Amino acid sequence: MIPVVHVSVFLGQNDIRKINEELSRIQDLGKVRQKLILETNKTKKESLSLIQKCFHESLFVKFDKKVEKNEVLHALADQISIYENTNIKKELLEQLESREKYGSGAFSEDFAVPHPLQAVTDKALVAIVVAPEGIYWDEDHPNIRLVLLSSP
Repeated sequence: MIPVVHVSVFLGQNDIRKINEELSRIQDLGKVRQKLILETNKTKKESLSLIQKCFHESLFVKFDKKVEKNEVLHALADQISIYENTNIKKELLEQLESREKYGSGAFSEDFAVPHPLQAVTDKALVAIVVAPEGIYWDEDHPNIRLVLLSSP
C-alpha cells in the first residue's frame, strides 16, 4: 500500500513534518518506490493502448483552405466509413445533425467536438481535422481550427 499524506496547497512546515513522519514509518522505502514505478508504467501502458485503439493515422485530415462545417463532417464521416469498412456515412451524418440540434459541438473559438447521439461504429474512434485557415462552424464559431469527432 502506498501511503497518502494530506497537505495544504501552500506547503508549510507542519506539512513537511507530516511527510517526514510518514516517511520515517516506512521500513522499506525502496519497495514503495518500485511499486509506484510499476503502477505508473502500468497506467502509461493502459493509456497508450487506449489511444492506439481510438486514434488512427487514416482518421486525421488537414484542410489547407477555409472550409465549412458540413465539408468537415462529410470528410470525417468518409474517413470513418473507410476505416470501419462499412457504409455508415449517412447514418453518422444524421446522428451528428441530430446532436447539433441540442447544442453546438463547438467548445471554444478554436475547438469543436461533434459526436453522434448513438453509437454508429463498432469500436470507439476519434477522427481529427486540423484547419489552420479555419472552419466556419456557425455564427458564434466562425473560425474553428481543430475538430475531434468522437464516435463512441
